[in-house]
Amino acid sequence: MTGWGRRGEDEGFTLIELLVVVIVIGILAAIAVPVMLAQRQKAADASLKTDLRALAEAEETYYTDHEGYLPLALTAQPVIIDAVPISPANSVAVTVNPAGTAFCVLASSPKTPRPWVFVSSRGGQQPASVTSCPASF
Repeated sequence: MTGWGRRGEDEGFTLIELLVVVIVIGILAAIAVPVMLAQRQKAADASLKTDLRALAEAEETYYTDHEGYLPLALTAQPVIIDAVPISPANSVAVTVNPAGTAFCVLASSPKTPRPWVFVSSRGGQQPASVTSCPASF
């Protein structure tokens, strides 16, 4: 009677089979780790952009109610901070121009290499090359 398995031989994996499995796992890890790190960076950027948009919307709402923009930092003016929750790792600051007709929101995080900028008089969120509020807006 013949069976499906090996008879009389040692059972188990050979060293070559184990090495092949370890190499395949290493290759898969080498592909997956950079992809995962890129996704973490995208998530941190998305968090900053969400905070930017939420603060810009709050500023516009404040302007509608009070006919002026409100400058703030995270520790000041709880009127907007209470209304707009900011992600814990992020910090934001709003700068209003001297005429009170436009504002700039600067959002940064230790998880991202650069800040994101929103300028109301220049169409909203600025390109990646802009890393600070302009001198005049």
